[in-house]
Amino acid sequence: MMMMREELSPPSSQTKTMLTPVQVPYQPYTSKRKQYGWRRKAPIFFETDIGKGISLMDALHGHVHGLVDRHEPILEGCGDKVSYHIDFHGYIPLRCQKYSFYQNHGKKYPNTRAKVVRQIAEAVQDFIEKRQYDIHTDDWRVGPGYIELKDLYLLELRHVGTGCFQPILGVLRPSLLPSRIPSYITY
Repeated sequence: MMMMREELSPPSSQTKTMLTPVQVPYQPYTSKRKQYGWRRKAPIFFETDIGKGISLMDALHGHVHGLVDRHEPILEGCGDKVSYHIDFHGYIPLRCQKYSFYQNHGKKYPNTRAKVVRQIAEAVQDFIEKRQYDIHTDDWRVGPGYIELKDLYLLELRHVGTGCFQPILGVLRPSLLPSRIPSYITY
């Protein structure tokens, strides 16, 4: 008796698996100093060819080929430096300053989506390294064995002050999510 083995064909390139990370709860940042003439910019959303958000681990290693509009400049008119305000539920926030431009032959160009995602990945990695021992919550704990950079996705970037942006993060691995997700989390 001869057994036939079925050949599995690879999924079609037309098929997309949509990923929907759960948003990490955060406290919206507001500046304590008066900002005259400041106008809030619309949120910047990040998508890849497989769904909402981009993996911060991929971004840190330069794997942003699936990022939609990756060459689009997004930090125009923000000055020479921007601050990323990393606020993760249950932890003391971290503020990280980065250059908002890159230089080519002496001329300044605003950072592209790809460069901004990498800067945010670096800032979040720094946050995890500095805050992993500041345990204020068991539900959204960061560090080895808990929520790590490889589990986080950048969903959007909100303009919260002059030259200050707050990344909105998501977690994709269901095993890391708290048993009871608070009702104030949006999907």
